[in-house]
Amino acid sequence: MRKEAIPLIVVLTAGNLALRFVRWHFLLRRIAVRIPIRASAAIFFAGLSMIVTPAYVGEILKPILLKRRFGIQVRSSLSVVLVERILDSVALGVLWMAANDLRLAAILLALVAVVLCLAPGLARLGVRLLAVLDRVRQRTFLVRAVSPSAESISRLLHPAILMSAFSCTLLAWSLPCIGLWLAVWASGAMIPVEGATSTFALGTLAGGVTLAPGGVVVVGSVIIARLVALGATAQQAVLATTLFRVLTVGLGLGVGVVALRRTFGSGRAAVSASVAQHFEALASKYDLQLPAHVRDHLVPRKAGGIIDFVRSHAPTARAALEIGCGRGWERSRIEAAGYRVVGTDIAVSQVRLASAGRGPSRLVAADARDLPFADGHFDFAYIVGSLHHIEDREDQRRALSQMARVVKPGGFVFVHETNPRNPLFRFYMGYVFPILRDIDVGSELWLDPRRFEDLPGLGWRETQYFTFLPDFLPKWLFGALAPLESWLEGTRFRAWSVHYLVVLEKRR
Repeated sequence: MRKEAIPLIVVLTAGNLALRFVRWHFLLRRIAVRIPIRASAAIFFAGLSMIVTPAYVGEILKPILLKRRFGIQVRSSLSVVLVERILDSVALGVLWMAANDLRLAAILLALVAVVLCLAPGLARLGVRLLAVLDRVRQRTFLVRAVSPSAESISRLLHPAILMSAFSCTLLAWSLPCIGLWLAVWASGAMIPVEGATSTFALGTLAGGVTLAPGGVVVVGSVIIARLVALGATAQQAVLATTLFRVLTVGLGLGVGVVALRRTFGSGRAAVSASVAQHFEALASKYDLQLPAHVRDHLVPRKAGGIIDFVRSHAPTARAALEIGCGRGWERSRIEAAGYRVVGTDIAVSQVRLASAGRGPSRLVAADARDLPFADGHFDFAYIVGSLHHIEDREDQRRALSQMARVVKPGGFVFVHETNPRNPLFRFYMGYVFPILRDIDVGSELWLDPRRFEDLPGLGWRETQYFTFLPDFLPKWLFGALAPLESWLEGTRFRAWSVHYLVVLEKRR
């Protein structure tokens, strides 16, 4: 047996699970369930422990765990599980057809596209159907327990949402097709990749249709029969199928059991901890969240944009307010440029640590939504990388309104944020960064830089886009790629940068 195939199959299996988790978390967000990404991952992987149940019906465990940990109604998140299963079936059908006849696959994809376009109408029909079920469920416990929420279904049946989720699903199930091909190769046989794809898709669909727990017997039997038909010996087919099933179903089940034990060991939590609680817990290690070379690269850019604009447009300005000052990195640079800065942060521990060597009146523990300062007290105010931690649009607007209130007429409000316009950066900040770092938890509410023009009392002046280098790059690569970053900032691609700075002016 060619053992070098084993780690490759494991990697492909891990990729399949990771993509399916991304889909799970993405769909949860679409129904307005915003929970920390690490908790979401634990619940998703705990659900893998139920793959040995008939037709994977045991995955209802995921909504149950969401209810147990965060108090989220089972009927709401059950709609996500339902959509996942439908997408899985359609994707496997497309893969099977593509492996047998590309024309049939093209026809099926065209039908899928038509259905996606009709999704809003289907959503309305589904809402009416579920309204009928709602009346029935009042009398029938079983229907009450398993009927998904009409509101959640209607949110998910949107063409853009379904297309994104379907693309992720199709990619996810393509990986084990390659894994089966590698398992056959490891057994000493050789079949076409399309043969492995057709075999895996057909076997998995058969396991689901027959309601076999985890596809036991059915999936394996179909795969073995198909492999023999494609030219493998019976011994090679059995060896390849056993290896493949152990490294896919076995790995998923093992991960699921571990995650389930950890999830049941976790107590009840709020849907998301408050911003203050999060940063209080993070205060002692906040300065370790980003490598020093990344911080040294970003802070001058963040503070410099504010300083340069104020010098050019408000040369007499001196009094400034910083919201979410943290350890005071930007404040130190702005003070060094000659401005008097009062820093505020919602986390008391952050303020205490940032107060070292400073007068107590210059740092204040305060909520951005209720600032303890008089109207028109400052020449300008700024908030750097903090507004997205306020997980409610109205509260974000309230914070900006408070900043406008304490700034003098004609003064400026600066908003620095991570740019969600670039889908790669948005994915990284929403799904990867919260796992690698503790600053974000994965439930943050990002702000599109193009939507700052309808704020009461504030007028948009300009938007600056800058920096393209992600935080995970090593120091030597930062230096090597600096010229490329500078060039991109001067092109039309600058709107897809990592960061932006919006300048707002308080109306007189």
